[in-house]
Amino acid sequence: MRFLPFEDAPIDREPTIREAEIFCRSIDGILNHVYLFNSPGSERLHTRCPGCGEIVLRHEFFGPMGAKYLPPEAEATGGGKTFRPAAPPSVNRCPTCTRPLAVVGPVATATFIEADFHGGYPLTRALDIVAAMLIAMGVTRRTTVARAWEDLLGEENGLQRLHHATQGPRRHIEALRRIGGRAGVTDRAGELADFLVERLDRLETALAPVTRRPRVYYAMGTPLFHLSGGRLENRLAEYAGGISVNRELPPGGRPGHNLTAARLAELNPDIIVISAFLTNRVEDFHADCLRLGLGEVNAVRFHRIHTYPAPGWDFGSPRWILGLMHLARIFHPEHCAVDIMTEARKFYRRFYGSEFSLPRINRSFAKPADSWRWEEDDGILPVRGLPAGGYTPV
Repeated sequence: MRFLPFEDAPIDREPTIREAEIFCRSIDGILNHVYLFNSPGSERLHTRCPGCGEIVLRHEFFGPMGAKYLPPEAEATGGGKTFRPAAPPSVNRCPTCTRPLAVVGPVATATFIEADFHGGYPLTRALDIVAAMLIAMGVTRRTTVARAWEDLLGEENGLQRLHHATQGPRRHIEALRRIGGRAGVTDRAGELADFLVERLDRLETALAPVTRRPRVYYAMGTPLFHLSGGRLENRLAEYAGGISVNRELPPGGRPGHNLTAARLAELNPDIIVISAFLTNRVEDFHADCLRLGLGEVNAVRFHRIHTYPAPGWDFGSPRWILGLMHLARIFHPEHCAVDIMTEARKFYRRFYGSEFSLPRINRSFAKPADSWRWEEDDGILPVRGLPAGGYTPV
């Protein structure tokens, strides 16, 4: 499990995907099956024959702590559906070298793909998104955030509505106003929303003269894992004056799907953007592209592979506005010459009441820095439906 720095952990504690894969290879001779999580696109999710290395079961990244079996005759596209392969194989023996494998019984006959924020890890990320909005409104008490969570989870289809509301900048702003109103911080929600709208409007005006928009491919972690086209990240690429080639790829997955090197070469993006959450070093990503034979792809050939200055700038937090300005400056520097570090300092002072410091920012969606702390409160929450005096610990 590749370590991701949340809560109090500093960002420099995180190993890269390449470093994690090298570590896994170092223990392949000790253990037969070594898998690597928190690393989208890594081939270390497949089950290989310990004898010849043949892939006998394929798996795909399905969130930081998950993987999904890929049936040989089925395309898993998400949306709370079950996909059934035509004839699940038996894999108790390697089909290439015939070595016996430690697999009991046949491969599962169905693969269920959860929808939206369903499942353990996505649920906690949904709650983090709500917390991120409220923290940017100046909320520092856990009780206020917990009540907002209670409202969300008590609302019919609340998680699904939140998922759809956070997949576009303007929809995200409306969701922010709604959540702030329910939490009793309407004025602060309005201030944050107005700021985001003003920056969006200003950016749209600046990019109005643009006639040529670069084709942008949005990857998470490694070159062959693409983010689903309907996600906020790809909407940011479009708002920044690009054309999202991810929309030409099959939708679904969580948060996306693998694709082949041939398909990526066919898309031939002008620019590649690497996710700010499960990210990668640009130099490692470029080396992987060359290893995959993608040296003639425009973005690779002209070294137009980019990531973000800080985590949390493209999903999960109102800080996506900083990521949007960052992309616009990369795509169209002649129209958007914003000083992104100055903008980040302004945002942090205004909405977090603190200074912006790159070394203090980690992977947390909600908390703006590893030093951010909740204020002390009473430590207990009233529970709806219980008589007076009925409480549960935070």
